[in-house]
Amino acid sequence: MGNRNAPHVPAPLVNDLRGLASGRSGRLAIVSGRSVADLRARVGVADVFYAGCHGLTIVGPETTFVHPEAEVRRARLLDVANDLRRAAIDGLDVETKDCAVAVHYRHVTARDLPQIDALLRVLLAPHASELTVLPGWRAVEIVPATGWSKTMCVMWLRGRIAANGAAVVYLGDDYTDEPVFRALGRTAITVKVGPRADGTAAAFTVPDVDAAHALLARLAQTRA
Repeated sequence: MGNRNAPHVPAPLVNDLRGLASGRSGRLAIVSGRSVADLRARVGVADVFYAGCHGLTIVGPETTFVHPEAEVRRARLLDVANDLRRAAIDGLDVETKDCAVAVHYRHVTARDLPQIDALLRVLLAPHASELTVLPGWRAVEIVPATGWSKTMCVMWLRGRIAANGAAVVYLGDDYTDEPVFRALGRTAITVKVGPRADGTAAAFTVPDVDAAHALLARLAQTRA
Protein backbone atom coordinates (compact mmCIF):
# COMPACT_ATOMS: atom_id res chain seq x y z
CA MET A 1 0.00 0.00 0.00
CA GLY A 2 2.99 2.30 -0.28
CA ASN A 3 4.57 4.42 2.42
CA ARG A 4 2.74 5.43 5.56
CA ASN A 5 2.34 9.02 4.37
CA ALA A 6 0.48 7.92 1.24
CA PRO A 7 -3.09 9.17 0.69
CA HIS A 8 -6.18 7.16 1.48
CA VAL A 9 -7.29 4.32 -0.77
CA PRO A 10 -8.85 5.66 -4.02
CA ALA A 11 -12.65 5.99 -3.92
CA PRO A 12 -13.33 3.51 -6.77
CA LEU A 13 -11.28 0.86 -4.99
CA VAL A 14 -13.09 1.57 -1.71
CA ASN A 15 -16.39 1.01 -3.51
CA ASP A 16 -15.14 -2.30 -4.88
CA LEU A 17 -13.91 -3.37 -1.43
CA ARG A 18 -17.26 -2.39 0.03
CA GLY A 19 -18.98 -4.56 -2.56
CA LEU A 20 -16.72 -7.51 -1.77
CA ALA A 21 -17.32 -7.08 1.96
CA SER A 22 -21.11 -6.84 1.80
CA GLY A 23 -23.61 -9.65 1.94
CA ARG A 24 -23.61 -13.11 3.47
CA SER A 25 -21.94 -14.99 0.64
CA GLY A 26 -18.41 -13.80 1.37
CA ARG A 27 -16.03 -11.85 3.57
CA LEU A 28 -13.07 -9.57 3.02
CA ALA A 29 -9.85 -9.52 5.03
CA ILE A 30 -6.93 -7.10 4.74
CA VAL A 31 -3.64 -8.27 6.25
CA SER A 32 -0.84 -5.71 6.56
CA GLY A 33 2.19 -4.61 8.48
CA ARG A 34 0.35 -1.38 9.26
CA SER A 35 -1.59 -0.93 12.49
CA VAL A 36 -5.29 -1.76 12.52
CA ALA A 37 -6.13 1.89 13.23
CA ASP A 38 -4.11 2.99 10.19
CA LEU A 39 -5.79 0.39 7.98
CA ARG A 40 -9.28 1.33 9.10
CA ALA A 41 -8.59 5.04 8.58
CA ARG A 42 -7.28 4.48 5.05
CA VAL A 43 -9.83 1.92 3.87
CA GLY A 44 -12.89 2.95 5.86
CA VAL A 45 -15.01 -0.08 4.94
CA ALA A 46 -17.20 -1.76 7.54
CA ASP A 47 -17.63 -5.52 7.97
CA VAL A 48 -14.00 -6.19 7.04
CA PHE A 49 -11.42 -8.22 8.95
CA TYR A 50 -8.45 -5.87 9.47
CA ALA A 51 -5.29 -7.72 10.52
CA GLY A 52 -2.49 -5.35 11.49
CA CYS A 53 1.14 -5.75 12.49
CA HIS A 54 1.49 -8.87 10.32
CA GLY A 55 -1.52 -10.49 11.96
CA LEU A 56 -0.68 -9.84 15.62
CA THR A 57 -3.85 -7.74 15.96
CA ILE A 58 -7.17 -8.53 14.26
CA VAL A 59 -10.44 -6.60 14.33
CA GLY A 60 -13.49 -7.67 12.36
CA PRO A 61 -17.07 -8.89 12.53
CA GLU A 62 -17.53 -10.24 16.06
CA THR A 63 -13.74 -10.42 16.37
CA THR A 64 -11.15 -8.59 18.45
CA PHE A 65 -7.78 -10.29 18.85
CA VAL A 66 -4.37 -9.25 20.14
CA HIS A 67 -1.74 -11.93 20.44
CA PRO A 68 -1.14 -12.28 24.20
CA GLU A 69 2.65 -12.44 23.92
CA ALA A 70 2.67 -9.37 21.70
CA GLU A 71 0.58 -7.55 24.30
CA VAL A 72 3.07 -8.43 27.03
CA ARG A 73 6.04 -7.19 24.98
CA ARG A 74 4.65 -3.81 23.93
CA ALA A 75 6.61 -2.02 26.65
CA ARG A 76 9.84 -3.62 25.44
CA LEU A 77 9.09 -2.48 21.88
CA LEU A 78 8.52 1.09 23.06
CA ASP A 79 11.84 1.06 24.91
CA VAL A 80 13.67 -0.01 21.75
CA ALA A 81 11.84 2.62 19.68
CA ASN A 82 12.79 5.37 22.13
CA ASP A 83 16.43 4.24 22.13
CA LEU A 84 16.48 4.37 18.32
CA ARG A 85 15.04 7.88 18.31
CA ARG A 86 17.61 9.06 20.83
CA ALA A 87 20.35 7.96 18.43
CA ALA A 88 19.33 10.95 16.26
CA ILE A 89 20.58 9.51 12.97
CA ASP A 90 19.75 11.86 10.08
CA GLY A 91 16.93 10.51 7.93
CA LEU A 92 16.01 7.67 10.27
CA ASP A 93 12.25 7.38 10.81
CA VAL A 94 11.02 5.25 13.71
CA GLU A 95 7.32 4.37 13.51
CA THR A 96 5.58 2.90 16.56
CA LYS A 97 2.57 0.68 15.84
CA ASP A 98 0.26 -1.45 17.99
CA CYS A 99 2.58 -4.44 18.26
CA ALA A 100 5.54 -3.50 16.09
CA VAL A 101 8.17 -0.85 15.44
CA ALA A 102 9.06 0.03 11.85
CA VAL A 103 12.54 1.45 11.26
CA HIS A 104 12.57 3.30 7.92
CA TYR A 105 16.01 4.15 6.54
CA ARG A 106 15.23 5.13 2.94
CA HIS A 107 16.37 8.71 3.67
CA VAL A 108 19.53 7.71 5.52
CA THR A 109 22.83 8.23 3.69
CA ALA A 110 24.86 5.17 2.72
CA ARG A 111 27.58 6.34 5.11
CA ASP A 112 25.22 6.03 8.11
CA LEU A 113 23.63 2.67 7.25
CA PRO A 114 26.28 0.60 9.08
CA GLN A 115 25.56 2.69 12.18
CA ILE A 116 21.89 1.63 12.08
CA ASP A 117 22.80 -2.03 11.68
CA ALA A 118 25.21 -1.88 14.61
CA LEU A 119 22.70 -0.02 16.78
CA LEU A 120 19.98 -2.60 16.10
CA ARG A 121 22.33 -5.44 17.03
CA VAL A 122 23.21 -3.76 20.33
CA LEU A 123 19.62 -2.85 21.25
CA LEU A 124 18.12 -6.22 20.35
CA ALA A 125 20.84 -8.50 21.72
CA PRO A 126 19.42 -8.48 25.30
CA HIS A 127 15.95 -9.33 23.93
CA ALA A 128 16.80 -12.02 21.39
CA SER A 129 14.18 -14.39 22.79
CA GLU A 130 11.49 -11.71 22.93
CA LEU A 131 11.86 -9.62 19.78
CA THR A 132 12.67 -10.42 16.18
CA VAL A 133 13.33 -8.45 12.98
CA LEU A 134 11.48 -8.71 9.67
CA PRO A 135 13.25 -7.20 6.64
CA GLY A 136 11.35 -4.90 4.28
CA TRP A 137 11.91 -2.36 1.52
CA ARG A 138 14.41 0.18 2.92
CA ALA A 139 13.09 -0.68 6.36
CA VAL A 140 13.01 -3.34 9.03
CA GLU A 141 10.18 -4.23 11.38
CA ILE A 142 10.80 -5.17 15.00
CA VAL A 143 8.03 -7.45 16.23
CA PRO A 144 7.47 -9.71 19.24
CA ALA A 145 8.83 -13.24 18.79
CA THR A 146 5.55 -15.06 19.31
CA GLY A 147 5.64 -18.04 16.95
CA TRP A 148 2.59 -16.48 15.26
CA SER A 149 3.03 -15.53 11.61
CA LYS A 150 1.23 -13.87 8.72
CA THR A 151 0.61 -17.34 7.31
CA MET A 152 -1.00 -18.54 10.53
CA CYS A 153 -3.14 -15.39 10.63
CA VAL A 154 -4.35 -15.95 7.05
CA MET A 155 -5.16 -19.59 7.70
CA TRP A 156 -7.13 -18.59 10.80
CA LEU A 157 -9.00 -15.95 8.81
CA ARG A 158 -9.69 -18.45 6.04
CA GLY A 159 -11.52 -20.57 8.59
CA ARG A 160 -13.75 -17.60 9.38
CA ILE A 161 -14.21 -16.35 5.84
CA ALA A 162 -14.72 -19.67 4.05
CA ALA A 163 -16.83 -21.31 6.75
CA ASN A 164 -19.82 -21.28 4.39
CA GLY A 165 -17.89 -22.95 1.58
CA ALA A 166 -17.01 -19.74 -0.27
CA ALA A 167 -13.95 -19.68 -2.51
CA VAL A 168 -10.85 -17.94 -1.17
CA VAL A 169 -8.96 -15.39 -3.30
CA TYR A 170 -5.65 -14.13 -1.88
CA LEU A 171 -3.61 -11.27 -3.39
CA GLY A 172 -0.15 -10.35 -2.12
CA ASP A 173 2.85 -8.31 -3.26
CA ASP A 174 5.41 -8.92 -0.53
CA TYR A 175 8.02 -11.60 0.13
CA THR A 176 6.07 -12.44 3.30
CA ASP A 177 3.19 -13.54 1.06
CA GLU A 178 5.16 -16.42 -0.45
CA PRO A 179 4.72 -18.69 2.61
CA VAL A 180 1.00 -17.84 2.50
CA PHE A 181 0.78 -18.82 -1.17
CA ARG A 182 2.45 -22.13 -0.37
CA ALA A 183 0.23 -22.81 2.63
CA LEU A 184 -2.98 -22.08 0.72
CA GLY A 185 -1.86 -24.12 -2.28
CA ARG A 186 -4.75 -25.25 -4.44
CA THR A 187 -7.33 -24.58 -1.74
CA ALA A 188 -7.42 -20.93 -2.86
CA ILE A 189 -6.93 -18.67 -5.87
CA THR A 190 -3.56 -17.05 -5.15
CA VAL A 191 -2.34 -13.99 -7.02
CA LYS A 192 1.14 -12.44 -6.92
CA VAL A 193 1.09 -8.68 -7.53
CA GLY A 194 4.24 -7.19 -9.05
CA PRO A 195 6.63 -7.40 -11.98
CA ARG A 196 9.08 -9.85 -10.40
CA ALA A 197 6.97 -12.99 -10.27
CA ASP A 198 9.63 -15.57 -11.21
CA GLY A 199 9.61 -18.40 -8.73
CA THR A 200 6.44 -17.28 -6.95
CA ALA A 201 4.30 -19.93 -5.31
CA ALA A 202 1.14 -18.10 -6.39
CA ALA A 203 -1.03 -19.73 -9.05
CA PHE A 204 -1.53 -16.46 -10.94
CA THR A 205 0.25 -13.14 -11.37
CA VAL A 206 -0.66 -9.55 -12.25
CA PRO A 207 2.04 -7.03 -13.17
CA ASP A 208 1.23 -4.10 -10.89
CA VAL A 209 -1.13 -2.49 -8.38
CA ASP A 210 -3.37 -1.06 -11.13
CA ALA A 211 -3.90 -4.56 -12.50
CA ALA A 212 -4.70 -5.79 -8.99
CA HIS A 213 -7.27 -3.01 -8.61
CA ALA A 214 -8.82 -4.02 -11.95
CA LEU A 215 -9.01 -7.62 -10.77
CA LEU A 216 -10.75 -6.59 -7.55
CA ALA A 217 -13.19 -4.47 -9.55
CA ARG A 218 -14.01 -7.46 -11.76
CA LEU A 219 -14.51 -9.67 -8.71
CA ALA A 220 -16.82 -7.08 -7.15
CA GLN A 221 -18.85 -6.84 -10.39
CA THR A 222 -19.07 -10.62 -10.67
CA ARG A 223 -20.24 -10.96 -7.11
CA ALA A 224 -22.84 -8.23 -7.56
